[in-house]
Amino acid sequence: RVIKTASTAGFDMALDEERKALWLVGNSIKKFDLELNPLLEINPIKWCAASVDIDSDGSIWVAEREHRDVPQSTNRIFKIHPSGQILKTVNLAWSPLCVRVDHSDRGVWVTGIATSKPITQRLLDSIERRTGKLQIGKWARGLLTKTRVSPETAKYDPNGKLLHRISHGGHTLEIDPSDHSVWLAAMDKVLGTSALDTFVGQRE
Repeated sequence: RVIKTASTAGFDMALDEERKALWLVGNSIKKFDLELNPLLEINPIKWCAASVDIDSDGSIWVAEREHRDVPQSTNRIFKIHPSGQILKTVNLAWSPLCVRVDHSDRGVWVTGIATSKPITQRLLDSIERRTGKLQIGKWARGLLTKTRVSPETAKYDPNGKLLHRISHGGHTLEIDPSDHSVWLAAMDKVLGTSALDTFVGQRE
């Protein structure tokens, strides 16, 4: 049965059991006590914060995503003090979908996707700047301009320094506390990596 409700919404949440607080992220960042009384709200998000996790000192790491139609939106992860002050920002060249803190070393794992124009689209754009729009048909244009999507996963130290980068990625990830290995859930597979960035297996 439902025992508590609040008139608020978000994309992801994280529970700080030690400090009895609940963090909620989406188009803003909110902090509640466990009775869902609001404690804090800050609004550094221009479009969407997709993920949040708790650090051992009570601060949080948030993953924010960019939208091409939303001015000043950006792909980044950033650390926020329990009082709401932004402590650290790491800008990303790709869109983060999930962030998780490894409590063994306070390292920060983040996974997501990068998108880029294919070379065929760049060539087509160059030609059409000189000739005007070519009559090549919807199917052919879609084939030539289909966005390239590639997975990305990275680990940063508590100060935001890049430690590892893996050419696999997914929608979400979890850290095994027993050996600090990382599990990635992608669109068509599940991947396991060791703490030192060694690919150990996958399941389609």
